[in-house]
Amino acid sequence: MDTSIKVHQKKGRGRPATGRGPAVTSRLTDEIVAGLDAYSDRQPDPKPSRSEMIRKILEDRLVHEGLIPPANVAPAISTQIEALEDKIATIPDADEPSPEAAMNVMRKALAENDLANLKGRQPRPKRK
Repeated sequence: MDTSIKVHQKKGRGRPATGRGPAVTSRLTDEIVAGLDAYSDRQPDPKPSRSEMIRKILEDRLVHEGLIPPANVAPAISTQIEALEDKIATIPDADEPSPEAAMNVMRKALAENDLANLKGRQPRPKRK
């Protein structure tokens, strides 16, 4: 027999969480807020929010001090890709079957596999 009173799940109060990391709050002076707003006005559209600017400024400073690694690893990967492409180009193709030719085929295949893995790890450009 059904009960006459329906039981509903309570909804959580407040706005749902949007960030991944812990929320850190801070009070800023009027001068700093004015500086952030002026910096935002100089940025191309779409203008970053104050939160985005604060995160970027802090990240840049911490990377500069060597306290955190740079978030953008694209130059390192592109350098590795160029090195592997050069290595593949220098491995000679086999004219006749021999142990050395078989080793070259294996080296080339391994280098091409590494190259494909690196290209898969490259960050994709952000859509605007």
